[in-house]
Amino acid sequence: MKRIIIILAALATMISCGKKPAHMLSGNLLTNGTDTLLMAYSMMGPSGEVGLDTVVLKNGKFVYDLPVEGEMGLVMVIEQNKFIDNLTLYLLPGENCVINGTTVDYTLSGSKFYTDWNQYAQ
Repeated sequence: MKRIIIILAALATMISCGKKPAHMLSGNLLTNGTDTLLMAYSMMGPSGEVGLDTVVLKNGKFVYDLPVEGEMGLVMVIEQNKFIDNLTLYLLPGENCVINGTTVDYTLSGSKFYTDWNQYAQ
């Protein structure tokens, strides 16, 4: 009986300590009538992975996690059917980035890095 309790306690601890996303990008974007964003990414590390993901906006809000952990990623946020005036930024491992505005006029917040970056960019 003690073994079962110890095993269950260990499993509960492992489940509650699950990994957080390595790169989280979220925000509220005003678009020109589209409810879809394209996320083109290129990882800057050993994997060198490159990809394109689709993210659906819900009332302008979205959440996106890069699929590769532990590497810096260059991400281009593209409004569907609008391939000019895109938002391009770097996502750092373990840092949260929150975007508010449009793909042309936006502010960044989230972790200290992005808050500082936003102040520098102004």
